Amino acid sequence: MRQLNQIETYIDSNPQSVFEVLDSIDINNLHGKKKAMCALLYTQAQDKSFIDVIDDSLIHIATTYFSRSNDEYHKMLSFYYLARVQYNKGSYAHSIVSASRAEEAATKINNNYYLGLIYRCMSECFNKTYNATEELRYIKMARDCFEQAGYVTHERYARLNLAKAYMCNREFETAKQICEICLNDSMAIQNMDFRIYNLQLYANAFIFNGE
Repeated sequence: MRQLNQIETYIDSNPQSVFEVLDSIDINNLHGKKKAMCALLYTQAQDKSFIDVIDDSLIHIATTYFSRSNDEYHKMLSFYYLARVQYNKGSYAHSIVSASRAEEAATKINNNYYLGLIYRCMSECFNKTYNATEELRYIKMARDCFEQAGYVTHERYARLNLAKAYMCNREFETAKQICEICLNDSMAIQNMDFRIYNLQLYANAFIFNGE
């Protein structure tokens, strides 16, 4: 268990290295919390390495264990990453349900960063199901949580997603105003990816508005 706890300390900064350790562990020989943690960490490392997992059998090991536990932090993580996998496989309704379970746990421990991730995931699900009203509501909540948690980059990208949500609600002028503010940010932080995404949204706001 000590080895798994150590992995958890660097999974955010170096998720690729997690695979080297976990691949040497036979999860079938583990039981209880060790097995649940191994399943969670592996799924978490995949998501952080931009691997779009669609098989939820592994993360279900974690949710099954932690759903019966008082460990709200790992319960939050388990259901959040289950929501991510379900989103990847196109099961948007199930993803929203799992994200709601993660939200319950995150609220209990007042983890604004993960609340931001959870609400962003829910907003993306509502975008895929053409529920623009809920998409807008949840991305606003995500932006506010990232701001409260002090995650500046996440908050900036959430603002761009907010502009996209306003466009889905046909509020093009508001979307353009947000893009203009973000454009100044992109020039200040010199983030090319952020700037390109911003300019794409800004251009779309004019196109969709018939300008």
